[in-house]
Amino acid sequence: MEIRKFRKNYDGLELIQASNANIILGTLVWDPIFGKPSLDHKKMPEHISSAFVDADIITVEEMQKIINNLKQNNPVPSGFAEKTIDVDIDTITALSYPGIAELKSDFDIKKVRKFSFSNTECRTMTNLQRVNLDDYLEELKKNHWEKYDGHVRRLFMITELYYGKVEILLRNQFSAEFDAALKKIKNLEVNHKSSSEKEIEYQFNHNEVPFAMRIEKVKHFNG
Repeated sequence: MEIRKFRKNYDGLELIQASNANIILGTLVWDPIFGKPSLDHKKMPEHISSAFVDADIITVEEMQKIINNLKQNNPVPSGFAEKTIDVDIDTITALSYPGIAELKSDFDIKKVRKFSFSNTECRTMTNLQRVNLDDYLEELKKNHWEKYDGHVRRLFMITELYYGKVEILLRNQFSAEFDAALKKIKNLEVNHKSSSEKEIEYQFNHNEVPFAMRIEKVKHFNG
């Protein structure tokens, strides 16, 4: 499905077009009025805790403790009504999901019949983590807001991350070409493969790379 439709169907979730395993809870996102959300923007810290260090609210060591604590949150079943999250083939062409981007250079993605994320899980901030971050933000707003206000009007923070096994379905006639393309890609290893008379399905582990996120505006974040 297209990105706007994805957001509508899944209660405001954002499909991550350029994802990687370094995206964690608390990562900052620039959400422009026009265009797709970006994880890279001029003068935007990579993580919310980095802003607290820049403002001398916490130390680098304390920042690392916050990040490590957020990384320890275990994913739980996402609770989606659908068994799989299907993504429109045209949308796949815009994805920079690890392995998929490389695959597109050696295989015509238009030959894929179905692209899905299955066994979906969600990693979310705990209430305690939200309250702690909110306390730091309140201090930032109280004593340093003039310095940051101009850079946070479109600044959002990731508070939920969604993961799922990648499933690719195509006709048997394209399997040999697909297998040849896969051999060239290091970070896209087949976890399971099943076939029928006409079709074949490939499944890949997500390797801690999220496909979707929920973002909240930093300026109005409330623990």
